Amino acid sequence: MRQNKIRVALYMANMSVPEKLKKSKRVEGAILGNPSIFVSPGTALSDMTNAAAALETAWNNTEDGGKSLTAIMRNKEELFDAAMLQLAIYVELTAAGDPEVIYLAGLDVRPLPATHAQANFEAKHGNGTGLVQLKTKAVKGVSYDWQYSNDNVNWTDAGASLQSRKMLEGLSPGTRYWFRFAVIDKNGQQPWSEPVSLIVV
Repeated sequence: MRQNKIRVALYMANMSVPEKLKKSKRVEGAILGNPSIFVSPGTALSDMTNAAAALETAWNNTEDGGKSLTAIMRNKEELFDAAMLQLAIYVELTAAGDPEVIYLAGLDVRPLPATHAQANFEAKHGNGTGLVQLKTKAVKGVSYDWQYSNDNVNWTDAGASLQSRKMLEGLSPGTRYWFRFAVIDKNGQQPWSEPVSLIVV
């Protein structure tokens, strides 16, 4: 896998201050709860924790109103955002290309731009009950790994193929499934495609 492609997505641009504080507590708990993975967060974690505490205090102080208190709170929010960004960089370096490590830190993985093959990924009903045909644009010199899920969270391997298509059998009629694939090239397995969804007949 090309490690430099896996990035943290903070999604904080439209968050309220309480939402940011809640996120900081979740991330702090996740990192501290996985000491074997996040061995030495150093000042990245403590700086974020301290910035969150300062922001929370400033936020509580603005309940009485006043432009000066609001300005102070906004300044603390900017400091918090910067501290969270530094922590995200630490998590990215620790992850070394493994998205599961980012999820274990309580953070999200930034979606990758779809390749031309991924942009043409589709799932169609097969000629029979419980059959689904998966198809994407062929890429020369690669193979494909396929997965399916009935909740878009837990994934089941559906095998690999040299062709850019795969027929899945034995799926439950009337159930919505999600499907995804990953290209395997000379650099190893690439990130999973964005899932496509279909109700099986």
